[in-house]
Amino acid sequence: MTWNDFEKNYKFKGFTQDQFKAYSNNYSKFTGKHVSDDNNHVVVRVAWNNIIKTRYGFAMIIDRNHVVFGKNWQLWGNGQWNEDIVVSFNRQFFNIKEFGDFEEFAEEGDIKSFDDLVEMAKAQEKNDMFVGESNTFINKFFG
Repeated sequence: MTWNDFEKNYKFKGFTQDQFKAYSNNYSKFTGKHVSDDNNHVVVRVAWNNIIKTRYGFAMIIDRNHVVFGKNWQLWGNGQWNEDIVVSFNRQFFNIKEFGDFEEFAEEGDIKSFDDLVEMAKAQEKNDMFVGESNTFINKFFG
């Protein structure tokens, strides 16, 4: 996998090309740390129902009335069984906003800041949430 300037400086910033192993024409395997060395970039796996399409990209639902907006290029791809999606976030642009009314979500979510997301990414890494053998592949639709 060869990165262009946009991918190197934005989409995959904080991660290395060595962390992506080509598995087939449609899938790559992501390995290694889920948090960049400077703790400013994370990659997490979330359920599809936490992501909604917006006019300018997407939003990740945090709780009943809060989201974090993002651009489509932050969606790295869906997991092997299409039950989840792999998303990257940057500390500089991670802003929780009041938006919508998502009745199926809890009144208050666990993520209150980017540091909470860093902890989530580290927990997923520790528990092999998508690096392990059962869910290692990321479909390369890469926004």
